[in-house]
Amino acid sequence: ASLVPAEQIAARGVGTDEDLDDALISEFATAKWTAFGELRSFFTAWTFVTRLPGPAWTDHHPGYLMRGMAWFPACGALIGGWTAVWFDAAASLLPAPVAAIGSTAAGLWLTGCFHEDGLADTTDGFGGGWTRQQIRKIMTDTRLGTYGGAALTLYLAAKCTLLGQLSDSVWAWGA
Repeated sequence: ASLVPAEQIAARGVGTDEDLDDALISEFATAKWTAFGELRSFFTAWTFVTRLPGPAWTDHHPGYLMRGMAWFPACGALIGGWTAVWFDAAASLLPAPVAAIGSTAAGLWLTGCFHEDGLADTTDGFGGGWTRQQIRKIMTDTRLGTYGGAALTLYLAAKCTLLGQLSDSVWAWGA
């Protein structure tokens, strides 16, 4: 039993305008490499893990998303670079703890709180559910529960505290 009605789930579609069948999706596992295919896979992964739009020729096609998983580390490195630039820029003007809060906010904005949402759902489910069915029901609920709120508070406090302990950045070779 889902909290979201089946009609609403069906109306959401599959993330692409293309007709999909099992044969089409399975062909992605054995598809030949092309530069355009890799580019589409990268931008599919990028638009999945960030809130930034990709080129008009990308969407959340399941096959390209599956192939795009190989690009998740690169996407993570780019996101990390984004937050590091924000930290460095803010730390040149503000104390490190304030810069840590600013860079964390920049990362949360860029990713749309993607991982934080998963953390909150997981802790709500395992903290509040006793049976497998209860856990699944809680994890699909869109509301934030007590366990999720507590986990997010502890996570963000620890992250900002640890980042705030970083010393001044040095961008010189051999320094």
